[in-house]
Amino acid sequence: MAYTTRYASFILTRQVSPYYYSSSLSDGKLTGIYLINDGSAGNPFPAPTEYLTYAPGDKTINTTFYGEAAINYNHVFAQKHSVGVMAIGTLRNYLTGNAKNLQLSLPARNQGVSGRVTYGYDSRYLAEFDFGYNGSERFAGNHRFGFFPSVGGGWVVSNEKFFEPLLGTVDNLKFRFTYGLVGNDQIGNPDDRCFY
Repeated sequence: MAYTTRYASFILTRQVSPYYYSSSLSDGKLTGIYLINDGSAGNPFPAPTEYLTYAPGDKTINTTFYGEAAINYNHVFAQKHSVGVMAIGTLRNYLTGNAKNLQLSLPARNQGVSGRVTYGYDSRYLAEFDFGYNGSERFAGNHRFGFFPSVGGGWVVSNEKFFEPLLGTVDNLKFRFTYGLVGNDQIGNPDDRCFY
C-alpha cells in the first residue's frame, strides 16, 4: 500500500480603496459634498485608488508520502492449534515546500518494521508476541532506532465447557493481559529540529 497527499493553500488580497464622501445639510437643503478620504495626515480612511492593489499572504505547501508492505500467515493445525505470523514494513516522508526556516524545511522521516506472532489453543487460550523496530530522524544517529516489544495472553472463558449454561446471558467473555513498550518522536516544537 502506498499513498501521497499534497496540501496547498494561499491567502491574497486584491482591492480598490473607494472614494468616501460626506454631505452637509443646512435647513434641509444640500449645501455640499466633501471627499472624506483625501489622503491627508491623520485621516482614518485609506486614500482612494483607481487601480487594483495586490497583497500576498501566507502560503502553505506540504507533501506526505507513505508506503507499507505486509505479509501474513495464518493456519490451524489439527483443528486446535491456531498460528499466525505477520510482518509490516513502513516508511513515511513529510516535506514542507515553502518553510519559513531551515528546521521546518528539513524532511520529517520515519521508517520501521513491526511484527506479530500469535498462538491459540482450542479457541480458549491465547498468546501473542509483538514487536516494533522503528526509527525517526528526530533523534541522533546512534539513537535513531528503537526496539519496542510486547507480550500478551488471553483466556476465552465463554468457550469453556463449564460456561455453557451462561451463554444465553453472556455470549462472549474474554480476559486479556498485555505488557509492552512504546516509543514517541513527537517531542518539542516542529521548529526544534535536531535539538539532540
